[in-house]
Amino acid sequence: MCIRCANAQNQAPQCGQVLQALWFKEYVVKDVFPIMFGVLFHSVFVWFFLCYRLFKILEARHPEKYESMGKPSLIKNNSLSSNITFMKFLFKREWRDLEDSGLATLGISMLVFFAIYVIGFLTLFFSVPLGYAP
Repeated sequence: MCIRCANAQNQAPQCGQVLQALWFKEYVVKDVFPIMFGVLFHSVFVWFFLCYRLFKILEARHPEKYESMGKPSLIKNNSLSSNITFMKFLFKREWRDLEDSGLATLGISMLVFFAIYVIGFLTLFFSVPLGYAP
C-alpha cells in the first residue's frame, strides 16, 4: 500500500485501481493507434477528392473566382501561393459570397473534415511521446 492510500483510508479510488485504469487506457490506446493511423492515412485521399470536387465546381460554375485564385489544381498548379489562396478561400468562407448552395455544402463539409483530421492527427502525434503508441 502506498503512503497516499494509507493517509486516505476512506477515499476511493485506491492507487491500485487508478493504476489499473491507466494501464487499461494505455492498452486500449495501443490497440486503437494502428486503426487511427490507417484512418488518417486514407483521409488524405478523401481530402484530395474533396479538393478536386471544389476545384471542378469553381472552374465550371464560377470561372472568374477560379481564375482569380490562380486556377488551383491538385497536380498542375500546386504551388505554395495557390495553396495559400485556396486555404484563405476555405477558412475565410469566401464561398459564401458566390451564393452557390452546392459549393456552400462542400465548403462546410471540408471545414468539418479538416477540423476532425487535425484533432485526429494531434491525438496520434502526441500519443507517441506520451508512450501510448506501440
